[in-house]
This record gives sequence, structure tokens and C-alpha cells, in this order.
Amino acid sequence: MPIAKNRAERIAADETFDLSRRLVARAAARDPRPLAPRVLAGVRDHEYGHLADAQQSLPLLLNVHHVVAWLFSSGFSPDAIEARLEMRAELASMCVSADPELSLAEVARSAERPESAPPHSRDSRS
Repeated sequence: MPIAKNRAERIAADETFDLSRRLVARAAARDPRPLAPRVLAGVRDHEYGHLADAQQSLPLLLNVHHVVAWLFSSGFSPDAIEARLEMRAELASMCVSADPELSLAEVARSAERPESAPPHSRDSRS
């Protein structure tokens, strides 16, 4: 990593410094257990976040007010709705996980390299 030459480079926020990798390394250093089962637990927690959203929104006809609010707040964009649902699931995972760094690493990875992120986890602002 190059050394910053001046104050503007030192405080610039446009460089990610591989945050996702550092978060995974931090989780591994904090807890020496294997990462694979811990990542799977995070995936489970993420999917539970989707179930919580589904419980709040389904059936659609009984929750029209909630669905309409989502449509308006997402600009009637299916991609924006999908991105918002994914971010809510990641936040749910971070809240209940024993390894919130792993969930945050996934969010950071998607932000660092949006072109390589799966369509369902791309940021709706791009």
C-alpha cells in the first residue's frame, strides 16, 4: 500500500484498504475456531432476516400499507427494493451474529467491488 504524500491523501475516504479482508482477519484473530461454520451461521442469520421481512409484509393484501410505503421509499424500483431487503437482512445478521465482522465484511466487499457483487446485493444507489 503506498504511503500518503500529503494531508489530502491521508484523509481521503476513496480508498477502501481491503476492509472486507481485514474484517475477516479480525474475526479469525478474535476466535480461533474454523471460519466456515461461522460464515454459514451468518448466512443462516441473514436468511432469518428475510423471514422477518416476509412475516411483516406477507400476505401482500393484508399489508398493503407496508408494501406501498416500501414502493414509495424505493422509488418504485424493483432493484432498489431488492437492495434494501438485502441490506436489512445483512443488518439483522450483524445484530444477532456472534461474528458481526463477517456480515460487515460481506457488506464491505459488495461496496468495494460492486461489479463483482451478486445482483441481489448490489447497492441501489449505483
